[in-house]
Amino acid sequence: MSELIGTASASAPGTCGELVQGMIGDVDFLVTCPINQFSHVTVTLLPQVTALENRIRGVDHL
Repeated sequence: MSELIGTASASAPGTCGELVQGMIGDVDFLVTCPINQFSHVTVTLLPQVTALENRIRGVDHL
C-alpha cells in the first residue's frame, strides 16, 4: 500500500430546513429544526493512486 499523506474527517448535523424565515423590523431571523441525524465524511490522501476504484469510493452505508 502507498504511504499515507493525510486523512481528515468531518460531520455536519441535519435539519428539517427553514421553518420560518423573515425580518422583524430591520433584523433578519431564521428558525430551523435540528434533527438527530448527521452526515459524515472521511478523506484519505495517498500518493500516485492510479486505479479508478481506489480514487473514488461510494457510500458504504446509509
